[in-house]
Amino acid sequence: MPADQSGVAAAVASTSRQVGAALGVAISGAIVSATGRDRTGLVRAAAPVWWLVAAAGLGIGVLGLLTTSGWAGRTAELASRRAAQAEGESESARRKPAQVSVVN
Repeated sequence: MPADQSGVAAAVASTSRQVGAALGVAISGAIVSATGRDRTGLVRAAAPVWWLVAAAGLGIGVLGLLTTSGWAGRTAELASRRAAQAEGESESARRKPAQVSVVN
């Protein structure tokens, strides 16, 4: 991330966390209210939410393993080289004077 765009990156990350938290609370509340109709208590009604949290945690763990593997490192290195190459090409295109041909 370029330094001049770090504020935008921080804002996107913060907004994503806030939206994720709000959606998590809303979905959990919907699950509890849907499963707690027989008035069995909050603990029983919240059990599906805990399964959802466990599944999400497992998914995050799998993503963590995948993104820190050798394959992920090689992919990041390749993307970095391609980005640097594209940036170098755009820099050289900006530095070249425009070639203008005049036809009479």
